This record gives sequence, C-alpha cells and structure tokens, in this order.
Amino acid sequence: MHASIELGRAVIATSAADLELWCKTLITISPQQQCTNFEQHSAVSLLELISSDKVWVGRGNGLHVDLNITFNGQPVGDAMLRRLSDSILGAPVWRQLHLQPAIPDERTLGPGKLRLLVNYAIGTAAVTAGPHKGILPDVPAAELQPPEGIYSLTLDSIEISADIFQPTPQRKFVRTKRPRTPKDLDVAWEARFSQPTGDASDAVTDAPSSGILEAVPLAPGRKRPIASTTERPNSSPAEPVSEKRTKTPPGQRRSKALGERQNPEPNLGCAGLRLLIDGALRLSVLSTISNKLFPDLKVKANTFELGLMDIAPCLWRPDYARTMLQRVQLLPVVARSISRPTSSMHIVSKSLQDKLSMLVRPSLSMSTTGQGQDLALTGEIAMATNIIPLLWQYLQRTIPRNPATLQSFVAANSLPTSTSESGQWSEVLLQKTWKDHTSRSGAVRPTVDEASYTHRIQEDDNAPQSTHDEAVFPECSPDTVADFGHVVKTIDDEMLLADAGVMFLAPTTHLSDEELQH
Repeated sequence: MHASIELGRAVIATSAADLELWCKTLITISPQQQCTNFEQHSAVSLLELISSDKVWVGRGNGLHVDLNITFNGQPVGDAMLRRLSDSILGAPVWRQLHLQPAIPDERTLGPGKLRLLVNYAIGTAAVTAGPHKGILPDVPAAELQPPEGIYSLTLDSIEISADIFQPTPQRKFVRTKRPRTPKDLDVAWEARFSQPTGDASDAVTDAPSSGILEAVPLAPGRKRPIASTTERPNSSPAEPVSEKRTKTPPGQRRSKALGERQNPEPNLGCAGLRLLIDGALRLSVLSTISNKLFPDLKVKANTFELGLMDIAPCLWRPDYARTMLQRVQLLPVVARSISRPTSSMHIVSKSLQDKLSMLVRPSLSMSTTGQGQDLALTGEIAMATNIIPLLWQYLQRTIPRNPATLQSFVAANSLPTSTSESGQWSEVLLQKTWKDHTSRSGAVRPTVDEASYTHRIQEDDNAPQSTHDEAVFPECSPDTVADFGHVVKTIDDEMLLADAGVMFLAPTTHLSDEELQH
C-alpha cells in the first residue's frame, strides 16, 4: 500500500530569460509495516507524521525522480532533454549529498519526460573515526536503519511537473476623464432656452424649408418635438446592408488582434532551462530559495511548507547520515548504562528512580505496532531494548537542522558521462599537464622508469576503478605522478584519523619545484 502526497506548488521567474516556471511536486511513500494504514490520515496530517521524529523515511528500492517539462503547453524536444540530463548528472550537489544519479537506457519515457535514478554513492564512507577514537568503524549510509519500535517508511518516487511559459506584457488601461462643458456654452444654452415658446417653435418649423436641420440642444426633461424626429434632411438614401457582411463579436476581435500583436517565436535556451530546472529541484528539496544566493531567480508564489530535506533528511540533508551513524553506534551502550541501575534498584534518589522507570516502559507506539516487548519481560536486556527507540527519537530531534547551502543541481558545463569519453578526457588532461610541466624552463625531463610508469597509468584507464573518491590534482609534476599511489594512501590515512566533525576538502595545494626536491 502506497500513498501519493503533494508537497506544494510554486511559480518561479527568471529575469535573465524572461520566463516563468509553474512547478508542482508529488512524492510516493510506502510503509514497511503491514499494520500501517494511510487512509486514516489526511494529506496535512500525513505530512506532519512523516516529517516528525517518530517516523523514519529511507530510500526505497528503485527511487527515481520524474521530470515532466513543457514549454508553452508543448513538450520539450528530445535533444534539449538529452543535454539537460547530462547537465544534471554532472551537477556538484550529488557529491555533496553522497548520492549517485543515473539515467536508464531509455532516457525519455515520452515527449518531455525525463527519469533520473537516485542511488547511494559507491565507496563513500559515512563515518570516519576521530584521532583518538578507534571504536567507530566505517559504515556506509545504506546501512543506516532504525531500531525496532520506530515507524519505517520508504520514499519510492518523486514527480516534478515543470510548465514553462513566456509571460505576456499586460496592457495598462487608462481611463480618460470626461471633458468639462465650457462656461460660454452654458451661457449660450441659457440664452437660447430663455426665448419665448413661440419663437422657438417658429425656429423649429422653419428649419425643414431651408433643407438643413439645425441641432438644437435641449434642456433636461424637455421632449423633442415630433417634427424634428420625423422629418429628415434631403440626402442620399441609405445603402442596404449586404447579407454577406457579418459582424464579428467584440471578444473574438480583441483576442485576434492581441494574438497577432503578441505572438513571439518560441525561444527556450539551454541556459534558461537549466536555471529554471535548478530552481524547481532546489525548491522541492529546500522548500525555499534564497534571493541573496540566487538573484536571477524570483519566487512569485510558493505553497511549499516542507521539502524533501525535512521528510527524508538521510538522503537530502548533507552529512545527516554520517552524524546519525556516529551516534547510533553508541545507542546500545547508552541504553545498557541507563537500564543497569534501574534493574538492580540501587538508586538513592526517588525522583530519578521514577523517571528511569517511566523511561524503560514500552511506548504506546511500540505496543500498537506489535513490535514492542512484552510488559512482563524484566531485566537489563529488555529495558535496554525499550530505551533504544526513545534514544533514536531523541537523536533525530537534537541533530542540528540548520538551513544547508546546497550546490547546483544542474551543471553549467557537463562532462562526458560514458566510460570511453571519460577515459579520453583523463588521457587528454594528463597529456596537457605533462606538456605544461615539460615546457617550463628548468623542468626536469622524465626518466625511462617514470615514462614507462605513466604509460602503464594510461593503459590501466579501462580497468575497474577503485571505490575511493577521485583526487584531482590541477597541476602535478612527474615526481608526484610517479608517487600517486602513496599520495592516495596518505590521504585516506589522514581522513581516517581526522575529526569526524571536520569537512574534508580535496587537496589542491601546489608545491613548487624547490619544495619537491627537498
């Protein structure tokens, strides 16, 4: 049994390309316990439940993100979708989240549809031991599972509908004021109407004889004489209305004129598409966009109250899984330490004894789900088992959830994604670095052993890659290239001995020739 929930909708505009994106995000979740029933919850209560610390939302088997992109109501072309998928695969945010995106064999499921598979990054360790603490092993993020007694859900799919439009400029209707009647005209009217009735009637009856009908303004409430309405001046007869001429409705005329005037050619560039899709993905994850960090994007309307980072932080919050794993390894030890004095009843303080007794009791959620221990069970092991779920919920509440700054979801310049292209790219980069070094004055030429070692490196490009992250050196000398394996081993040792709370950066320090010789 699964449930689809709408996270929210938003309207994003970009000033660079003069485009608007109407975004809607849906997620699909599935329970891992058979007794969980989603029908008893509304959409609002279900969102509150899955974002609380009482529920754990992990990665479902086959988690994917579906993008449905249209431009002015028409699906985006396959060529533009292919370039967009390459840009998404090369985005730097996936390395920050320790995730590995992939595109299935059939990139597009249909016109304007793109599917992105989301997996855990291979070979990334979520926990690293401190300099003086060797009790925490390296555990991947996929091994992070909640204990018994915690509701467990899986995030199966994410669907983002992105409709892009070109906003039409709105016409400003200015209401013109009615011109006032001149004072001299009022005086003339008063002089005319002040004449006797007989003179006025003579003026009206004499008008048809002259052949010209003079328009005489009448005072309010005074009826026009019958002779003035029945008699017509000598003029040509009115032309009969042709049967073929039909009047066009005003609304149709207005829409036709507006369409002829405002019908620009479709113009959706790759830069504008990447910027808008980046904003849609960022808004779905963070539920907000900072105007200071992204001045080119403007959120005109937003109904997102929660994002993917609040629902599944182990996937979409940087370093959340690593922080949880550092503490989860110690949960059994802490639980036994708390339950030991309670089971032995060697507590002097009465208030502390009452608090510990309430703590070791099975919670209501555990008993209702059928996973809690029997109330008749006593002893240190049973108490520790009841304490571990409570400690898990406490850890989820106490882990800092400050607004994280995620990197771009769409890369501006995507690198080749195929294996053959990546091998050619690394070979070209190595040859360019070697050429730059040998072209400098005073550079040491490579020896026969170093040249053969470099040739072996180029031949081993097609070999299976190691599970470690790639260490990129912008400029390296032949000495550092020859000792590449030693450098990688040294970096791994330093990462294992470093503090777990420190963010590790790729070594980009450049050494001069004199320092390398010493």
